[in-house]
Amino acid sequence: MCFTVNGEQQCFIVISPQLMNTTYNWDYLVEPMIDHLLHGPDQYKVDPDRIYLTGLSQGGKGVYNFASSIRNKPNKIAAMAPMAAWSDPYDDGCVISERKIPVWAFHGQLDHIVTYARGLTAFNRVKFCGNPEPTAEMIFTTYEGRYHDAWIPAYDPSHQYHNPNLYEWFLQKTRSPGDENVTAAGEKSIKGYSLSIYPNPAHSELRLIQEDNEVPEEISILNTTGDVLLVAKDKPARIDISELAS
Repeated sequence: MCFTVNGEQQCFIVISPQLMNTTYNWDYLVEPMIDHLLHGPDQYKVDPDRIYLTGLSQGGKGVYNFASSIRNKPNKIAAMAPMAAWSDPYDDGCVISERKIPVWAFHGQLDHIVTYARGLTAFNRVKFCGNPEPTAEMIFTTYEGRYHDAWIPAYDPSHQYHNPNLYEWFLQKTRSPGDENVTAAGEKSIKGYSLSIYPNPAHSELRLIQEDNEVPEEISILNTTGDVLLVAKDKPARIDISELAS
């Protein structure tokens, strides 16, 4: 799929993950998918500042879920488009606002599967966040007379419904640099340790900045399924990860 924006032709790589029956939360699936796109053996030609996330119904809920989750820290997506979607209270709209992610949401006014009110509420959790107020573009499109199929006009690549269409709108957006710590390691642990790690992404070595006088004796690195891949001991300031898979 290729489109011309500002006189330049850009093409999409479209990846459509399916949620596994054993997993409800999308954030556990989207993060390794993005990592595979950027660093996997297939060597996709991907602009890391132009990754866009969209989904319909439960997948649209997954867009809100991932965009606001700790697994999207630092922010990895340039814009998002939930379709006929809802969000839960823990899908914190203010986190999406803080990460400066543009949102274009779509909903059918007659939707009785995911009601229009639920879709508007999910969007408003971002748009009307007061701390911080959004600085990225926020659009909510209502389709009168449509039910649980808002994605049909929303994904239309022509200009029958929208000009610019969704894909052209996406291509106008690039990821905003954030002020977040590079990983969740920057969060306070239950023992009070405070760590920051860099670079991100890392290929051969992780370096740790230890902000407290008391630092952990050892640090474990786990994969997304909870398996321990590596244990570094003796209050490590650097960790060799050259033997780990990307």
